[in-house]
Amino acid sequence: MVAVMDPVPDLDVLIWLFESEPVGRSDAEDWRREWPYGAVTFSTVRHEVEIGFYLEPASQLAGLTTRGARTFNVRPDLSGVQRIDVERLHGAEELVVAFDESRRTAPMRLTLKPQLHLTWGNAEFWKPSAT
Repeated sequence: MVAVMDPVPDLDVLIWLFESEPVGRSDAEDWRREWPYGAVTFSTVRHEVEIGFYLEPASQLAGLTTRGARTFNVRPDLSGVQRIDVERLHGAEELVVAFDESRRTAPMRLTLKPQLHLTWGNAEFWKPSAT
């Protein structure tokens, strides 16, 4: 039996969050037809930081890459991902990656708007600058 994220992330909501269509593993791949058994990568730029988010629901895998002059460059490869949520509250747009309860791992939270902010449990990789 294949472990699939439950619920399967809503592609339209992720496209809205990243403001771009994802790409599959190859240009020829019809990623919508393969969903959720194929892998896709979303890419965007926020506050001069390049962000990539890799997602493979059927294998409960995700990955995050960031690259920017004024941030930590991070590249966690995430396994045991149980759920991907998008939260919208008071103008904030946030990606929440929740893990299988057996892993006893806190969710990773990536806020894309209004300020870029990444936390995982008690760790803050970067936070909004005070302006």
